[in-house]
Amino acid sequence: DISGATATTATVAVPALGFSEDVSVTPGQTTSVALPRPSDLTTLDGVEGLGVHVTTAAPVTVYGLEDTNASTDGFTALPVTAIGTNYYALGYEALTGQPPEAAPSDFQIVGTRNGTTVTITPAATTANRPQGVSYTVTLNTGETYQLIGSNGADLTGTHITANAPVSVLAGAECANIPSLSYVYCNYVAEQMPPTPEWGKDFLT
Repeated sequence: DISGATATTATVAVPALGFSEDVSVTPGQTTSVALPRPSDLTTLDGVEGLGVHVTTAAPVTVYGLEDTNASTDGFTALPVTAIGTNYYALGYEALTGQPPEAAPSDFQIVGTRNGTTVTITPAATTANRPQGVSYTVTLNTGETYQLIGSNGADLTGTHITANAPVSVLAGAECANIPSLSYVYCNYVAEQMPPTPEWGKDFLT
């Protein structure tokens, strides 16, 4: 979804899929663009070329919205001027013994420059990655890396650094919040601010 204070145009593209849609943005209205279904990430631990690139002729606000069966969540997308190279992922704990529909925490990284080296130190052991052992992946512009955790092993606190700016999103596909007493899980997702954007004084 895209909204702006002035009339403008926007292009939403998933280059790897050959998808591109031009839309008009009208002040006071929200313009929605539905991405093609193949844009969903499918890997549990790997690189795919499914980054979404939004460009506009004037400043706008962009919201990502995930609409899944019986659950919806959204996040405010950060412009490239607000992303960085140092992050900590924020997910949600998937406790052992949760109902079968629950899903563990996860995070996604989107490359903005070719040949970007990303170093990841998992906060918990996953199927292929041991806790606390750093590893690297290489991303080109528009490529994405996704890691999905395991039940009972929350990825919150995973440290992510890169030698060029990247976007990082994190959450959980289906989390029982706040506890197992609530058996209906929900999708949760946010785009992570880089650590230089953190602060010490907040109003909420």
